[in-house]
Amino acid sequence: MTRIDELLAEQCPDGVQYLRLGDFFSIRRGTSITKTQAIPGTVPVVAGGRKAAYFHNKSNRESDIIVIAGSGAYAGYVSWWGEPVFVSDAFSIEPANPEIQARYCYFWLLSQQQQLHDLKKGGGVPHVYPKDVARLMIPVPPLEVQIEIVRILDQFTALEVALEAELEARRTQQEQVQKAVFADAARAGGNLMALRDVGTWYGGGTPSKSRQEFWHDGTIPWISPKDMGGSIVEATEDYITVAAVQSSATKLVPKEAVALVVRSSILEHTLPVAFVPMAAALNQDMKAVIAGNGISSRYVFHAIRAARKDLLRAARRTGGSVASLESGRLLEFEIPVPSEAEQGRIVEILDNFDELVNDLSVGLPAVLVARRKQHEYYREKLLTFKELAA
Repeated sequence: MTRIDELLAEQCPDGVQYLRLGDFFSIRRGTSITKTQAIPGTVPVVAGGRKAAYFHNKSNRESDIIVIAGSGAYAGYVSWWGEPVFVSDAFSIEPANPEIQARYCYFWLLSQQQQLHDLKKGGGVPHVYPKDVARLMIPVPPLEVQIEIVRILDQFTALEVALEAELEARRTQQEQVQKAVFADAARAGGNLMALRDVGTWYGGGTPSKSRQEFWHDGTIPWISPKDMGGSIVEATEDYITVAAVQSSATKLVPKEAVALVVRSSILEHTLPVAFVPMAAALNQDMKAVIAGNGISSRYVFHAIRAARKDLLRAARRTGGSVASLESGRLLEFEIPVPSEAEQGRIVEILDNFDELVNDLSVGLPAVLVARRKQHEYYREKLLTFKELAA
């Protein structure tokens, strides 16, 4: 019997009360502020994403609070902030009763993350509303039990943070290696070539959602920004049919393409670039290039990825409701293109480094994935209680 089992048997042998979240916590909407309205500072502005959208010079919430994204693709996303923040297109959840710990509530809400996402409403930009979150029924064990649960789950969190920091250090090292390799290639006298000239470029489109024959039993991967989380697109969330390719704006891109996100809020800080080993189609927020004769597709992938911060600065469009790349400036951006033999040498070096850093079957990433699964398992186990009979 664990310490928690002992406490439950001693203090609530007949079960735990489930109470309305809104009765124990203050749920407050944020104050909308755009990037242009924010005065540059160090205070994170929490909006509709999973990280700070930008930074302001003052806060509207103190530290140690829960924030839930209010709208957009990540509406319902739960985050914990141990520092003062400015809550914008989101809402905060703060203790209004000493019988529940904020940190305990945070872990419980994490265990309900999918249910929170399912609360999305709206046909255009989806929203999650405070009034719907307030109706959730949260188990409220004795404070001593909450403290013990938080202690255990914080230990898992600390392990994950340490592993993430080590993995980030490796990725930083990877960026440094990439820059050094391509700096050497440029100094060695490789031709500078505009991206428009390295191969054939493809755009994308969205087949009509009302045409069932475009989506039902589709076998062609349809790549959108949500599929661009890694360095290789091995599978997609959506698949379309041959009929969709033949009768819509999207086209089939041959295998071994290099795909880029050209329109998405993620372009505020990151340019996702990925290698696509299979034939696929793209949505309208994507572009892809197939390398031409004498140029390695893997070389183009590594060259664009190594230069993506510079490319993002050079081609990002200013203004507009959603961040995007200006096509002309994207295609004018130049990369060094050395001999085929030198391209092969560079690809071998960077592919080996990729395997070391990113392969989920070995090393730190695999350990981190295992730790996260273990954390989720124990979080579910620790936060599941017998409900007290009415």
